Amino acid sequence: MRETITALVMRKTNELHMNIVIPRVQGNLETEHVIEKTLGESTQQRYKRLANELETLQNQPKLAEQQMINLVNEMEGDQESLHEIAMFYMRRGESEAENAEKYMRDAYSFGMKN
Repeated sequence: MRETITALVMRKTNELHMNIVIPRVQGNLETEHVIEKTLGESTQQRYKRLANELETLQNQPKLAEQQMINLVNEMEGDQESLHEIAMFYMRRGESEAENAEKYMRDAYSFGMKN
């Protein structure tokens, strides 16, 4: 009898989980919140860390660039994040000089001190 009840509860639990659907945006926010709470680092800090690891340790500049773009999108209009991505493009060399100039110009235009 206990095995039957346990099996019934498990089946109903699985059915319940299958019927619950949350929007993708909400799921991403929940995931970010759990990661932030578990690791103790903010989303912005994680983007910076991942970009640095991908660029320096793993030599994957395209993936590092995506993390930097995520950082800029997360911190829209933030002078420090714009400066970070400008410096990233400067390290990439002449091929990314236009992007470096664009982001550096934006970084200095958003700064009230400048």
